[in-house]
Amino acid sequence: MDGDPIGRDLTAIHIEYLRSMDRVIYMDGRPHPPEYAPYSWSGFSTGEWLGNTLKVTTTHIKSSYLQIGRAHV
Repeated sequence: MDGDPIGRDLTAIHIEYLRSMDRVIYMDGRPHPPEYAPYSWSGFSTGEWLGNTLKVTTTHIKSSYLQIGRAHV
């Protein structure tokens, strides 16, 4: 987890699943990049807390990333 050392706000959560790429969920309200922006296999994710539930919105994800993930299930 990344945090603002002064305001002590949570800015990002880092997740790794079965030796996959590090997935970052930005929690600081930043906007998603434009459609033409370069992106990683796991896409660009932002999150927000809705009560005790973390809602994650992901864009810019490569379609084969999901197909590879299903092969391990």
